[in-house]
Order: sequence, then structure tokens, then C-alpha cells
Amino acid sequence: MKSLINKLIVFLKLKNQEKFIVFLSFLILFFTSFFFKILSFKQIVKFLNFLTKKRLFNKNQKISLHKIYIIHSKCFGLTYNTSCLVKCISGKIILSLMGYKTSILNGIKFEKDKLKGHAWLSLENGEILENKDIVSQYKISFII
Repeated sequence: MKSLINKLIVFLKLKNQEKFIVFLSFLILFFTSFFFKILSFKQIVKFLNFLTKKRLFNKNQKISLHKIYIIHSKCFGLTYNTSCLVKCISGKIILSLMGYKTSILNGIKFEKDKLKGHAWLSLENGEILENKDIVSQYKISFII
């Protein structure tokens, strides 16, 4: 209960624009998780390509791309979903709505004779929005 109160206090101290990003992040994470359960991957990619063509805002200088990404990541950490692909899909949507072009990269690697997968976001200039040491271990399997 104390943790929840602390999180609420932190939320109330945010600037209005940051509160909007929090709200949008939770909303998009919820819908992404829901659609991930009812749609095929092909349908999700089509929907994602359609949705990310829309821009609600032009790159707003009051809040940086990295701040948006950090807020979205923290919101993701508060949800029950642990899929990096869901995180990337929702992150791509929110960043696209805020005026940024991103790509989702998915990679695979063998670890202890098991195939592991991971997804991460990349900007149009190639900058990776994730720990670069972690993603360098993966061989890219697809890009959305």
C-alpha cells in the first residue's frame, strides 16, 4: 500500500505533459496486450503499420524522445505483461504518435542450447533505445 501511495505522489508531481504520456502509455499497453491475444501476428503488424502512420504531434521539444521512452518503460514495468515485443509495439505506437519514426527489431540467440528471442526499438537514424550490450548478442530475425 505504501508503495502505491509513493507512486501516486510521484505521478502527481509530474508535469501535465508527462502525466499525459503516462496515461497514453497505460492505455496503449492495455490495448496492445489485448490485441496481442486476439489477433494473429500478421494482423498486428498490419494494424501497427496503419496506426504508426498517424502523427498526433510533431516532435514536441518540451518532452524529449528519451523521456517519453523512459516513462513508457516505467509504465510497462508496472503492468503484468512481460513481453518485450508487446513493450516495443506499444512503444512504437506512442513514439509515432509523438512524431518519432521508430522500428522494432527482433533478434534471436542460443543460450544454453535454447533459442531465446528479444525485441527492441531503434530510431530512424539507427540509435537503439535499449542496452546496446544486450541487443548486440542477438542476430536480427525481423524488423517491423
